[in-house]
Amino acid sequence: SLEEIRNLKVWLPRALKGKIEHLQRAVFMPRNEEEILKHMITLGKELRFARDLPQLILSFEKQTETQLIFTVVLARVLLSDTPPIEDVLCITKLRPKIDRVKQLGLIRKKYPKEAVVFKVELPLEDFLREDHAVDLYQARQKILQELQEVFGDLRDYNGGMISKQNEVFLSLKTSLGKIAEKHHHLLENFFHSLFPLEKRSFLDPEKLKNLFLLLLEMIHSSERILIKEKEHQYYVVSENPVVEKISSPLISLDLEYDERSYFGYIGFENIDEFSL
Repeated sequence: SLEEIRNLKVWLPRALKGKIEHLQRAVFMPRNEEEILKHMITLGKELRFARDLPQLILSFEKQTETQLIFTVVLARVLLSDTPPIEDVLCITKLRPKIDRVKQLGLIRKKYPKEAVVFKVELPLEDFLREDHAVDLYQARQKILQELQEVFGDLRDYNGGMISKQNEVFLSLKTSLGKIAEKHHHLLENFFHSLFPLEKRSFLDPEKLKNLFLLLLEMIHSSERILIKEKEHQYYVVSENPVVEKISSPLISLDLEYDERSYFGYIGFENIDEFSL
């Protein structure tokens, strides 16, 4: 019918756009050995007591046509019952390739500190999103989880904020329930389009849920701006960058989706007070 054809013209381009792979040129950047050495020294300094947790820096190195390659720098205290690093790493499913092992001195002239550098390769296809973009965040989480299986608790030296953000995002997904399952790709893009970045780590997931639901409403609306007030806070989603007119938004949204731009904020000021 004509109505079905009209609907296809509206929704088919959007559906296809989310499934199309965007080809990008490979980036050549040799590993910075000086940076690796600095990481080893930095982590060694973090170990001050015999019972300190192993310290870890996990960095993305490069990708090939089939693999994602990460470099891991890990420092730990060697106690009398600590197994050799080779024995520990051979247990994990990651099958890492050890690059070097270095002694970093002693704690209280008794307990040696050890740093190890190794590579981890993951199958690229396991971390492709719907649009065929590579989800490095999920790949990183996979490595961290596998290492925790064999080392126990670890301190993710360069991933503290990432870990906190993951906690907030998982709480947001749980709060949205089936809506999160239906719109999981949009939800990820929404979360990673919130600014300032550091506020993603501690903002109340319930507030983010309210803003996301308003975004969904906006996507299926012909309105240029939607405003909702809840518990003395304003939630706004607009086609225009209204946030620039707000003095101190709690958090802001700047999202590209289906060839449309969406701006939003959570704050204590009503956008009706401003001229659009």
